[in-house]
Amino acid sequence: EVGVDDVAFIKAVVACTLADGRVDPSRVYLGGHSNGCAMAQRVAAEVPQMVAGVGCVAWYLLGKGQDFAIDEPVPIIQIHGTSDRVVPYGPADVAGIIPSPGALENAARWAVLDGCFLEPTLRSVAPTDAAAGYEVRTYANCSGGAEVQLVSLTEVGHSPFGDPTVDPSPSDWAWGFLSRFAKG
Repeated sequence: EVGVDDVAFIKAVVACTLADGRVDPSRVYLGGHSNGCAMAQRVAAEVPQMVAGVGCVAWYLLGKGQDFAIDEPVPIIQIHGTSDRVVPYGPADVAGIIPSPGALENAARWAVLDGCFLEPTLRSVAPTDAAAGYEVRTYANCSGGAEVQLVSLTEVGHSPFGDPTVDPSPSDWAWGFLSRFAKG
């Protein structure tokens, strides 16, 4: 909708949540699935000083790479199924109208935004009869101790939540990553 500022709304929700002092402001994490993943990344790109990390599934930071420059690195883990037909793993126009960079390019964009200096390391686990395989692409040595990680789930679709072949679960994977980070 024209005139709606979703980033301002999320900033206000976070401010309200922090106001009573029961939440540690150095540990504000954003997460989401699909559109929520894109929104979490957008907020992190626009308000990096508020976000200790992002953990999300199945979408990207939308917009052109040159549209973003952040003044603080934000650790991010993105989890994406390689057989996602809703938000394709590779570059595509989602629904024929939304240009999306694909999972590999999105991770590379975040590596640039976070000032990562080395090529990613890769760790792969082959699928079995009982479990999906996966590849973990990690950009380390980033500014401020940040890290960028892409978990590519082999032959998994758009929503891996509750899929018994995905182990660990996306939520456990994201928390295992995010819990290592806090703001200054």
